[in-house]
Amino acid sequence: MTAGFFALVGVFYFRTAFGLNAAGAGLALAAFFVPFAVLQYPAGLLSDRIGRAIPVIAGSVCYGLGIVAVGLAPALWLAVAAMVAVGALGALVAPATMAGYLAAFLVVGPSEVAIAIVAARAVWRLSEGPNPGRASARPAE
Repeated sequence: MTAGFFALVGVFYFRTAFGLNAAGAGLALAAFFVPFAVLQYPAGLLSDRIGRAIPVIAGSVCYGLGIVAVGLAPALWLAVAAMVAVGALGALVAPATMAGYLAAFLVVGPSEVAIAIVAARAVWRLSEGPNPGRASARPAE
């Protein structure tokens, strides 16, 4: 769920908060995605040995706190370090969550619907109506 968050919001965050260009923002995002990808297999082996509960519960709590740390980081190097930690924590949580994949679908699907419903009014206001950026029906003069 938050890998998509970082892929979308992360670019804007790193470019706005730290003045990075597109390539720099991509490198900052790699600080999350590389450990997230590389550590999933060993984390999956760990969850096979110790069970799913500890990686999902403890990992999710730490993962959430790590996401907050990224957003509050006062310096780029701290934000990138937090991204590495969050990537590793995401790798801990992901395989254990996917091993109980039906439950994951039943949690994430309704969560997405709930987020859309709760945020709909604010999104509508921010977008200034139903068709922002739509070309005017009037011909150009």
